[in-house]
Amino acid sequence: MISKAPSEYVKTVPQHIRAARLLESIREVKKGDKISYVKIINKPGVKPLEMAKKEEIDSKKYMEFMESTLDQITSSMDLDFQTMLGKPKQTGLDEFFWN
Repeated sequence: MISKAPSEYVKTVPQHIRAARLLESIREVKKGDKISYVKIINKPGVKPLEMAKKEEIDSKKYMEFMESTLDQITSSMDLDFQTMLGKPKQTGLDEFFWN
């Protein structure tokens, strides 16, 4: 949700505001609007959901986010994201010193 008009963001422009500015080309965007967006491969890096095409979505970014999140949850169970995907777990140096 945006707390002020997109044009009022000058110093720091969060991702949802970048998406809102793109959205302004097809409809009015005002304070209080909820902006749904996806991360895309090319600049500006995000696009409003209603303007994005399936082939533009940066699925690699979403997989990285999922991996990071799930690794934090499952690490205490001695599982990792790669194992859940059916890929062999890569052994790091810490495996030799902390077992």
